[in-house]
Amino acid sequence: MDLLTVFNLSSFSRPLQSTLDVVAKFCGFLNFDHYVDTFEKSHELNSFNLQLLVNSGNAKIESALRLAFQTLDQSSIHQLIEHFEEDPFNLWLQNSAGFLYSFEPSKRLKLLDILAHSNLGRKYFYDYYVNENDPDGSFSFALEAFYLKNSSDKNAELFTLVFQTIQQIYKGASCNPKSINRIKALKYENPIDELGFHLASRLKEIDILINQPKNNAEFLKLIDSILLEAHKLSLFEKTWYFARILRAFSFLHEINKILDFDEFRIELEKCFFYQANAINYPPAMIIQTCLHAYWANKRIEHEHFFVMHHPLMAQNEENSIKVMEAFGIALYDKTLIGKSIKRNLPLVLKSNGVLWMNGLLPAFNN
Repeated sequence: MDLLTVFNLSSFSRPLQSTLDVVAKFCGFLNFDHYVDTFEKSHELNSFNLQLLVNSGNAKIESALRLAFQTLDQSSIHQLIEHFEEDPFNLWLQNSAGFLYSFEPSKRLKLLDILAHSNLGRKYFYDYYVNENDPDGSFSFALEAFYLKNSSDKNAELFTLVFQTIQQIYKGASCNPKSINRIKALKYENPIDELGFHLASRLKEIDILINQPKNNAEFLKLIDSILLEAHKLSLFEKTWYFARILRAFSFLHEINKILDFDEFRIELEKCFFYQANAINYPPAMIIQTCLHAYWANKRIEHEHFFVMHHPLMAQNEENSIKVMEAFGIALYDKTLIGKSIKRNLPLVLKSNGVLWMNGLLPAFNN
């Protein structure tokens, strides 16, 4: 049965309850209500997102797409993605991307293979909503096995190499020198203004990791280029851009040095303060974590609490978020967790592929 027909997406009219129950039973649930309970309760929606749920046709498409994922219904998956309506945060697509990674590895790979065979499948589930934690290495594998073979984008190889290399660095693994040389060659062939902010920010991140600035003059030159590029970006894009740069400097144990440059820190604080009441997606959490570590290390008094809101748009970075939350608790409530987390956190960072946080640990000493 075609899920598009079941959900009648052309008119968005509500299908019969009996039809929903039949489809849900086919997918292994007791009935449709059981399906809703299983996959909807995990999303704690605030009033704003509840309003989106009621008003947006994307909610119904997301539910249908989840059923298509559950049954590996390739035809419906591609057709449903075509029906997504753009909204300010692409909330439905992010929810769907998160749901994709709830499957066991073999089924996840089958779905990533299916998604790689359409332009929008690659756009939404590779280019936009990549899995930064790369569980079981499945996303790195899918990029090479499925994405590259089906994408005609000239930047696809560059994106794949950069993503895989950064993953290796933050997991403490050795980088392939051939990959580094190939990244440099492809970067030269692809002007920065043709790359898009996600890939451009990743290139800036890996450039810092590989070519660490050696002196004050190189730091100033780098900061000038960062601020110049960031000036062209929206707040959302700038948040991602700054977060990736901070990850690189934290990995190099240079977070205090880069934040000592007033012009850069002021721009970073503006980005943080504007979103301080809604720290609910990974790059904003990274900025918050780095600023709090800097303030603690410098013993700067401030009135800003370390806040971890429910990550409605977690971009599949559950591991990173848990580690940042643990860091925040250990930094500001040492009586609760104390020395144990300070002793164990380095092992947690390595096991979760977020060794970039090592550069924040000196803040525990203040």
